[in-house]
Amino acid sequence: SAFKKRSTQLVDCVINISQYILDRHLQYGRFKGVPNYVIHNIYERNTTLVSKDFCNYIRFGFIGRLVPEKGVDLVMA
Repeated sequence: SAFKKRSTQLVDCVINISQYILDRHLQYGRFKGVPNYVIHNIYERNTTLVSKDFCNYIRFGFIGRLVPEKGVDLVMA
């Protein structure tokens, strides 16, 4: 919907698991002008993508199935 498309431009950055997924989002006009990154299914506990000085809190959005292999529980810990 138009509302969803507009709301994708209100985020600070986008992290995707593949260039293909990122390209598909951009192809449909999502996340236009938003900094984006691709992390290919890599998990390192001590990796920080956003500095702690960025803001007092971080809003986290997730699109996908809520299943253990996605690792959302690790991100939220």
